[in-house]
Amino acid sequence: MTADAAAPPGVGQHRGVSEPVVSDKPSPAGGAPESADAHPGAKRDHGPLKKTVRDIALSMGVVAGIIFLVLLVTWRPQPDPIRAIDPVPVAQRAAVAADYPVLLPQVGLDWRATSARFEPTAESDQLPVWFNGWVTPAEQYVAVIQSGNTTESFIEEQTIDALPAGPDAPSVPGWEAMVSPSNGQRSLVKVDRGATTIVTGSVDWTELVAFQESLAPVAVSGP
Repeated sequence: MTADAAAPPGVGQHRGVSEPVVSDKPSPAGGAPESADAHPGAKRDHGPLKKTVRDIALSMGVVAGIIFLVLLVTWRPQPDPIRAIDPVPVAQRAAVAADYPVLLPQVGLDWRATSARFEPTAESDQLPVWFNGWVTPAEQYVAVIQSGNTTESFIEEQTIDALPAGPDAPSVPGWEAMVSPSNGQRSLVKVDRGATTIVTGSVDWTELVAFQESLAPVAVSGP
């Protein structure tokens, strides 16, 4: 028999007994004999109350655990917002040092420049590369890249091993349309007068051509 099923103090221990055991000792007032349950020394059974409190505590713990698991599964950190930069100061410094006209796109205010640098890459043979990346209003990516390096390895590096595009690509005089087989990134590549210019990104051909057509030389102020 478990502790929860034990008979309370003062109750007969024989099976089938349903009445309390009555003491032979008369009551102090000469009345009916006292019941053993009413004896001052008798102990009350608090087992059911303790069990109820324990069950409530366990239930609350289970509910709290479920809520924690739901929050853990559904919570996602918010991505960092895209930081816009001003590419003009870097472009002007590049224009002073480069042997070719450094180009900047003329785009709307809802476009965001996210990178502007003039430094060598792994395949540029130590020649500095002008790189200017943008995010479009539709959250697509496009960039203009220029360098005095005209090698095939440099072009492959910047276009992600792009190959000549198919018949659906636009025909832009002086530019070759290319597509990366690994991720579909589109590029327009021009090699002219000892310099390579690449316009590349995740936008469609129409927007890529519009970006290319907006390119203008950076004005260099002063000697």
